Amino acid sequence: MEEKTEYYTTISINSTDRDELKEACKKMKIKQQEFIPLALKFFKKTGLSIHDYEGVLNAQVKKSENRIIGFLKTQDKDISTIESRLIEELAIIKKNQFAIVDRLTKLMD
Repeated sequence: MEEKTEYYTTISINSTDRDELKEACKKMKIKQQEFIPLALKFFKKTGLSIHDYEGVLNAQVKKSENRIIGFLKTQDKDISTIESRLIEELAIIKKNQFAIVDRLTKLMD
């Protein structure tokens, strides 16, 4: 089997982009030469468009908002259920109190 030889080449970027690349690589703890292959793999794997980052970000924010709203609705429903049960229990307790007071009154007569 024939072994494929890797050839390296250079790319040109302006100094501002170079500085941003250095900073990004430092934060991600990767070498600058690793950035492009990793970025290519990332976009290929996620299917994200590099031109529509705002749309992607908005979609992610909307998705998160929907999750939070769903969570809050579930919590609200659970609280309402608990509240209803407590009201029912309090009604039973009150009814029992009246029954006890009624019995005590009859015993005292």
